[in-house]
Amino acid sequence: MSRRNPACIFAGFFSHGIATEIGLEANHDKWRESLADDRNLAILVPSEHLQDMNARNSVIIIKKYPNRRLYDTSQSQYVNLEAIKTMVMKHQEFQIIDSKTEEDLTKSILLQIISEQETNENQSVLTNQLLKQLIRFYDSDMQVFLRMYLEQSMANFLDQQDAMQSVMQNIIDSSPMGMFGQMFEKNMDFWRNIGSSASPSNSDKNSKE
Repeated sequence: MSRRNPACIFAGFFSHGIATEIGLEANHDKWRESLADDRNLAILVPSEHLQDMNARNSVIIIKKYPNRRLYDTSQSQYVNLEAIKTMVMKHQEFQIIDSKTEEDLTKSILLQIISEQETNENQSVLTNQLLKQLIRFYDSDMQVFLRMYLEQSMANFLDQQDAMQSVMQNIIDSSPMGMFGQMFEKNMDFWRNIGSSASPSNSDKNSKE
């Protein structure tokens, strides 16, 4: 019994003649579906779904003009802060730049949206006390650690979001402290890890002595 060259067999898997190489009867349409390359992806996925996927993955460029108007280059139209908020809610990636200097203005626009939301007492998230505490951290040595802490806390909060929604009715009838206790422990573990990595080891101490 003759042995086939492994290189030929390997090459066969990357061609539409794979059925001939392994001695199977199969039509090319099915093999194109199994390979799922960029060309036949349009055949397997409806066009409207592809458009939605591309829209979510692409970064929309929004230009801010001197008259403070925002222009969505993807839609060729002017938009307001409410439209920007909708993009955020839909997890659409975007970047807001100055029309002349191309300076990134995304953060300042997002802060404007937060400021407008905070004017509504029913939707307010940031208390006066919390804002004062945040301001005190600016220009301090702990500023970078606060940013890391807030990002980690938000990640933990989002991880718990589904569980929180499922027990929301129970929160109405009982104290929410038990549920947030677990989140607090995660945050404390985060800080303990930072402290342990920043402090010198025993071997380092002995070597210095």
